[in-house]
Amino acid sequence: MEPARSVAFVGPSGCGKTTLMHLVAGIRRPAEGTLRINARRLSYGFLHDTLLAWRSVLGNVLLPFSPGAVRRGIPADF
Repeated sequence: MEPARSVAFVGPSGCGKTTLMHLVAGIRRPAEGTLRINARRLSYGFLHDTLLAWRSVLGNVLLPFSPGAVRRGIPADF
């Protein structure tokens, strides 16, 4: 993919679109093999409300305010 491009994954239900996006976003880890992301910035929108299972309720609520969010371009006073 070229820099500064938008990409859409389109396919029938059950073909792995959501699984691929979860892998790219780091929400899931590959069962085998390696996934390399060479990008300074990624954007991801959930289709449904989603909580990160490994975070507490407070951790999920505070996610946009985390130091990583600031590095990803979300203002600290958001």
